Amino acid sequence: MILCSTGVSPVTESSDTARRPCYKIPMTNTPLSIREFQKHVSDRYEKVDRARGSAKTFLWFIEEVGELATALNGDDRANLQEEFADVFAWLCTLANINDIDLAEAVKRKYLSEDSAKDHK
Repeated sequence: MILCSTGVSPVTESSDTARRPCYKIPMTNTPLSIREFQKHVSDRYEKVDRARGSAKTFLWFIEEVGELATALNGDDRANLQEEFADVFAWLCTLANINDIDLAEAVKRKYLSEDSAKDHK
């Protein structure tokens, strides 16, 4: 998990298959925008993420989607919340290394006057 309250994980990004370290991030009551979080992910991880590449990063993303699927079938709300956060963080990673601004993509697809009505 990228953001946690338990401190720094001993795992490093020394190989393509290493998990991300866990950093203690101060929590605030200020709303967080998609763009701010995507930038946070970029600032902290983008160099390693770009070196890993889209294909390997996508595998990590899919692993997190699988963990979310498992959490959706359980009753641990804290774990469910963590897995949603993980999926979102890895989605931001994929967007970053493919030079996609997620906030702009969401606005263009779902919030613009030209967006398709009732279509996902």
